[in-house]
Amino acid sequence: MEENQIVESILNKTFFPAWKNAAWKENKEMELFKTIEFMVSAHCDQACKYCYYRKYGKYTYPAAIAKPKLVIENARMILNWLEENEYYPEFNLFSGEIFAQKAGIEVIKLVSDFHKRTGHVSGCTIPTNMSFLFDEKKTEMVTKLINDGHEAGFHMHLSASVDGKYCDVNRPFKDKRIKTDEWYEKFFDFVAEHHVGLHPMVYSKEIQHWRKNFDWFQEHLAKRNLGWKQPYLLEVRNEEWTEPELNEFYKFIQYVVGYGWKKAKEEGVLPHSFPQYCHENKLFNLMTIFGSVGRGTSCSIQTTVQIRLGDMKHVLCHRAAYRPHELWKFTHADGKITGIEAINTAGFISWIAADSKTFPMCECCPINSFCIGQCWGSMFESNKDHFVPIPSVCALEHIKLKAVLDTVHKLNLHTYFYDHTNKLQKNYMKMHWQRYKGENL
Repeated sequence: MEENQIVESILNKTFFPAWKNAAWKENKEMELFKTIEFMVSAHCDQACKYCYYRKYGKYTYPAAIAKPKLVIENARMILNWLEENEYYPEFNLFSGEIFAQKAGIEVIKLVSDFHKRTGHVSGCTIPTNMSFLFDEKKTEMVTKLINDGHEAGFHMHLSASVDGKYCDVNRPFKDKRIKTDEWYEKFFDFVAEHHVGLHPMVYSKEIQHWRKNFDWFQEHLAKRNLGWKQPYLLEVRNEEWTEPELNEFYKFIQYVVGYGWKKAKEEGVLPHSFPQYCHENKLFNLMTIFGSVGRGTSCSIQTTVQIRLGDMKHVLCHRAAYRPHELWKFTHADGKITGIEAINTAGFISWIAADSKTFPMCECCPINSFCIGQCWGSMFESNKDHFVPIPSVCALEHIKLKAVLDTVHKLNLHTYFYDHTNKLQKNYMKMHWQRYKGENL
């Protein structure tokens, strides 16, 4: 009972007051705790080479709790509990491929109905591999879900997990379907019509093709008068990176930073304004090294209650949903939520307060003030310890910083970027560049 009270006390000081009558909309301090994420299922129609669900899904989302009827009923109970308490968070929906599963469609409808009957208005990010575009009826269904959601005040923001023509080989379909040029045309038309985000994964395999892959994205965006800044690049922080692949990654980052400056100049951006421009536009998710996230980790672990719908447990995140990372759960009886039961109170306290800069090996690292940190799930998979970084991923982050610094120096923009940061970051960046400048990777 004491541990249950501790967990509830933390939630009553963080997430619950932020959700109460959607207080996060008016109170900036509460915005950090505004989100709840429903983890629907690990089922997917792809077998991506870098996917943790493909490799470890039986541990992070066991089949025994992934039954559609169970998932749907649990989602219904949680939504009723939110409504009864006048809790109106912002939602994220996550799964393997949400539109390729019955439970995914039904959960979307339930969340949309929740908004419609309560009058709550919020956005919702839904990652998707866009496989529904292979089927005209499924495409019509997804379009209807989007439109119905908008009418209900539930604004679905699809985020496309499509790696592009030259790198989608890393994302094969289980049934051997192939994306043709015609499919990609349909994809970008849908992106344009429904304001779909793009978050391609920059993986170690096929990294040598990413420069022409990036240009391919830009050609399709320009063809439809879409913004060139739209791609949100996410490097895959798995242990597989080798030295030759890191060299290719370095070249790609240099290319993208140079491309960003070229396009910004075309918009009339002056050199001294470019750092602020990068910050405001989150340029390709690469220039965040010149800012800060304002919390201990760069991911959503500290900002989101991540509920695995199969058992209504709050887990660390969808990737780190292993047994040691189950934190607390909703209890229920007769189809209603009855309370909260602690599972790993010490873990909950430590993770919500953690600062990646103080992790072993990180606390003495010269780039810890601007490194985005490593993936906790990936570290656990590689080291059986979520606080011990993976050396190859450390190399990835060091080389990304070197590529950015080398490029802004080459473009004579470095002084503006240094002046844009705090004194500690400025000194460390100068030291880092002086140490590595002129060296071959």
